[in-house]
Amino acid sequence: MRGVVLLSLVAVAVFATAYINHWAPFSHEVPRADASITTAPIAASNAVAAASADNAGCKAYSVFVDPTSSTKDRVNYSPEMGKFLAGLHECDSVKVARIADRTADDAAVLPWTELPVRDPEAGLDGDTVFKLRYQKAKRAIADAVNALLQEESPALSTDVLGILTRLSPDAKKTNVLVVASDGLDSATIENACINRQSIQGLLDKAAERLRGYNASLAGFSEVFWVLPTKAGRTGCNSLREQRLFWPKILEAEAAPGKLAIHFDTNPL
Repeated sequence: MRGVVLLSLVAVAVFATAYINHWAPFSHEVPRADASITTAPIAASNAVAAASADNAGCKAYSVFVDPTSSTKDRVNYSPEMGKFLAGLHECDSVKVARIADRTADDAAVLPWTELPVRDPEAGLDGDTVFKLRYQKAKRAIADAVNALLQEESPALSTDVLGILTRLSPDAKKTNVLVVASDGLDSATIENACINRQSIQGLLDKAAERLRGYNASLAGFSEVFWVLPTKAGRTGCNSLREQRLFWPKILEAEAAPGKLAIHFDTNPL
């Protein structure tokens, strides 16, 4: 009798191991440990999604890509945005928008799209459905980003500041702003050179334009800004000069001391 019980326990253990190894979704991705942890059994996938949406580990990414003609050198855009796409996880959500001549008014290329959360109680059929939904959502995000990376906009001006007037942070997630742009906002620095003599006037001009808008960046914890390797020209709006401008604008629109800014050609 004891031998039968022992054999039964071994069989259960073997089955469980095979199940986990075969069905664990996206094992090549780094798992987000806090995305699906729960202290009580969950019977339905929508309950899992609701629990995860309240988890600080879930991120909401507002993505803006600049395809305007002033961005002549985009060689670093694809690998940097590839890093962003590879870092997405269950329960993250993404919205993709274009930087154009009227960024504040331009419709989103991709509205908020959420990567689903696996329900540990769903069984084999539920795992299959989850994988299909996950792949579909991630493909939609990748397609939207890649389309903008390949686009050549005919816009004659670039409204980069417009990004800050249309942000809508998700109160239930950690909000992150991702920008791929040369930063040459037509109303401020595109036709001016940033230097220590001009910087205060340019900052004042930008602040005046943003006046009257709620500081929507206050709901964000982090910014990743991908600048082209040849943005502006040396001594006039290159990376070095723009670091005197954009980080100060972002800090002024954010909650005091709450925003981490990564402003570089390879920030991701």
